[in-house]
Amino acid sequence: MIDGDGVIKGQLGADEDVVVGDITLAANRKMTRMPQPTGRWVTPPPWYVFLWEWTQRMGERSYAKNPRRKARARAISSRNYGQ
Repeated sequence: MIDGDGVIKGQLGADEDVVVGDITLAANRKMTRMPQPTGRWVTPPPWYVFLWEWTQRMGERSYAKNPRRKARARAISSRNYGQ
């Protein structure tokens, strides 16, 4: 948990836990640089991360163009809204 001016107010350890505390979010205390991240979630993404994004986009396109999905959506819509 980081305060509005960039001071770290709380941090979790390796175990599952909850951090609770008070922070101040005031425009005049806004920090000028981002704090350096630490911990296990800071590692850079693997080189093949673009494949996940590409697969997501291809799946969305396929879903949008699927005629069975469109027909089913129309049937449900007309049943629910009487059109």
